[in-house]
Amino acid sequence: MYAERWSDGGDFLISKEKGDPYSDSYLGTMTNNIWGNEFFLYDHGVEEKHYKKLPAGFIKQREQKLYIKYDSNILGEQPRSLLVKLWDPERRGEVIFRNLPPKWNERAECYTLNFYG
Repeated sequence: MYAERWSDGGDFLISKEKGDPYSDSYLGTMTNNIWGNEFFLYDHGVEEKHYKKLPAGFIKQREQKLYIKYDSNILGEQPRSLLVKLWDPERRGEVIFRNLPPKWNERAECYTLNFYG
């Protein structure tokens, strides 16, 4: 897996190997929100706002392939959480992954997870 960013605030181009980012190894473009806790991976299609202005069938509209959301624990009010959604073409639907939610431990006075040894 290889990622390349052409500017400090730009998107990441994700590919299977280093080289031409638009070759057959190209996987998509990853963007993030302003706070850096949500990430979106899109295929090589055109953004919807541009797609609507083009003739029908001229070029493919981009599709979201992956979504990642990370909620941090800056103030300690809630546990951190991670959510990942990805598109599975074999199932023709989303696959969703979430971290196990930790439970409040009265004795330790913090959130904990049981890793069963």
